[in-house]
This record gives sequence, structure tokens and C-alpha cells, in this order.
Amino acid sequence: MRITFRIIAVATCLAALALVGACGSKPAATTTPAPVPVKLTAKAQATAYCKALLPVYRSEWALVVKIRKARAIVTTSNAFSMAARFNDTFLPLSDQARTRLAAITPPPLFRVAQRRLARVFALQSDFIYYVQSELRRGNFTGTVDPAVFKAGMDRYVARIKADCRQWEAALRIALRRSGVRETPRPLRQVLA
Repeated sequence: MRITFRIIAVATCLAALALVGACGSKPAATTTPAPVPVKLTAKAQATAYCKALLPVYRSEWALVVKIRKARAIVTTSNAFSMAARFNDTFLPLSDQARTRLAAITPPPLFRVAQRRLARVFALQSDFIYYVQSELRRGNFTGTVDPAVFKAGMDRYVARIKADCRQWEAALRIALRRSGVRETPRPLRQVLA
């Protein structure tokens, strides 16, 4: 009986010591709280968005320059090689620009501008498909009237220019609403 009493007494003392030790230490199962994300001001969001948009716009502008050069010679060169050029060069570049734009998450004030720019890119893709299909049709059937073909291209170009003006207006409004007095440096040359 004495041994049982000693074992119970020692176990009780050890339990009390473990309880006192556990009260002073940090619990092992608790986790540290996740850091609270820093809320950017509207001005900082506008600047970050414009910086993210600049590479997309530069690649798109390079594509526009290539299309302008090709458009100038489209009626005088070999239709089949021009259609292949539109298919192999211009369509992948257009799709790449659209994918890059879709990867950018716009701040709330810039959602309208983002949608308008996406519409410009979609119209440009439609223009490339139109030129490619007309060139192929002209090559295979020989029934394409150059004046009608040029008028169709001009209609697409006019629509793209009008949508570009709407995008620029929406971007300027969003910049003004976000408190940006001056266009951020990355997009200054775009909206000049």
C-alpha cells in the first residue's frame, strides 16, 4: 500500500509540474495569424495597373505597325503568301496580346477601360481574319473586287479607331477618378 501511495503522490506532483509548465509556455497547436494584405490607395492601384498594361500595349502597337505595312501592300502582292503571313505572324501576336490583357486584373475603377481595350483587341483579331479569308478567297476564286476589299478593310480600321478613342476616354476618366492628376509616366506616350 505504501508503494501505491508513493506512486500516486509522485504522479500527482509530476502532473502539477507539467500543468504549471504548460501554463507558462505557448500552446503548440496555435498558428500565427496571416498577415493582413496592404490595401493600396486608388492612386497606387492606377499606377500599378498602368505599369502592367504597358507591355501589352507595346506589343499590340508593334503588331499594329506590322499590319499597317502589310495593309499597304496587300493588294499588290501575292495573295496566298499574304494570307499565310496574316495567319502565321499576325494571328499569334494578336492572340498573345489578348491573353496578356486577360491576365491583368484591373482595379475597380479601370474595369470599363479594360473591357473597351479587350473589345479593341477582339476587333483587331476579326480584322485579321477578314483580310486572311478575303485573300484566300481571292486566290482560289479570283472573284474579289479590290475596291470592295479595300472598303471592307477601311470599315474595320474605322471601327478599331473609334473603339481606341473610347478606350482612351475611359482610361482618362478612370485615372481622374482615382486621383491621378497627371497620366502615369508609362502610359504618357500612349495617350499623347
